[in-house]
Amino acid sequence: MRRIVDFRFPISDWRRAERARGGRAESEIGNRKLEMARAFTLVELLTVVAIIALLLAVLVPSLSGARLQAKQTACAANLHFVATATDLYLADHRDLYWRYYTQSPDGRWWWFGFEPGGPGSGPNRPIDKSKAVLTPYLGTSDDRLQCPSFPYGDPCVFPKFAEPTASYGMNLLLGPITAPTKRRTEFLTRTAAVFVFADACHFDFGPLMNEGHYVQFMPGAAAPSGYAHFRHRGRANVLFMDGHVDHQRLRGPAYPAGCAGPPGNLTDPAGGSTIYGS
Repeated sequence: MRRIVDFRFPISDWRRAERARGGRAESEIGNRKLEMARAFTLVELLTVVAIIALLLAVLVPSLSGARLQAKQTACAANLHFVATATDLYLADHRDLYWRYYTQSPDGRWWWFGFEPGGPGSGPNRPIDKSKAVLTPYLGTSDDRLQCPSFPYGDPCVFPKFAEPTASYGMNLLLGPITAPTKRRTEFLTRTAAVFVFADACHFDFGPLMNEGHYVQFMPGAAAPSGYAHFRHRGRANVLFMDGHVDHQRLRGPAYPAGCAGPPGNLTDPAGGSTIYGS
């Protein structure tokens, strides 16, 4: 017997298929409309770019200024630690300041470390910072004596020692090389006006600048020497005998060399050199 196949399509199935096709079409139309709504026009894109550029122009200088201020604050914090270490040292040494250096047969004892076989010449000389006079009181031989704004690694800086030693210079009048060192009690009425340390730089090697391990007054700032270094946007951090730290601006001529700020003399408010203890 021949089998008869029924090709009829149920009406309910046909309607469901039509609805599905219609739904897909509507969905595709909706997606296209959504994509068009999400797209930027050229004018809108240029407007966004202009706004971002304007915000960067406003924010970048502010961020740069904030970084510089943070370095100046960190430098001042270092000097406060140095002030405490200095007080402890003086208490152990009858109130006498240390010498800038002393010499022995086996090397030179700088206040910031021992140079075996020193003094040497040329760059990258060996130095043992653990032998610095303030190391036992600071509790470390690193960081506290280096200002974060000193341009270590810059081509204008001569690497006198094999590692950073001290970018704060001591007041040379307090610890001269040959004359008797000073007692703090000699300045009892002037401890808020005479400095112990300051941001410093030195010129041992022609126009190149190196770390400033001492500071002395040089009339006219005309000769290579140890100067205060005004590296914090034209100011130098200065630690005074009474432990306070001030941010002094350069009031006189600048030494015609250096980088990251002008070198020059510290001065009292009247422009004189009594800040050195003279």
